[in-house]
Amino acid sequence: MNNTAQFLDIKTISKITGISSSRLIKRCQRKSCQYRRVKSAGGKSGQKYEILISSLEQELQEKIHLHTNIPE
Repeated sequence: MNNTAQFLDIKTISKITGISSSRLIKRCQRKSCQYRRVKSAGGKSGQKYEILISSLEQELQEKIHLHTNIPE
């Protein structure tokens, strides 16, 4: 088991889960998911959102782990 916090950018989570980026942000705000804004080379604002994987619903966590090499 890996004890370091694993964040994943919202664009990648959106592709894996089929949920739009804006819906993911709204879900996190409603359900108190942990997310952060980090500096990014691209995008309109020069920032991107990353979500703490372990703060998502179990179903979404499982989809992410199936499609990435991020340990559970």
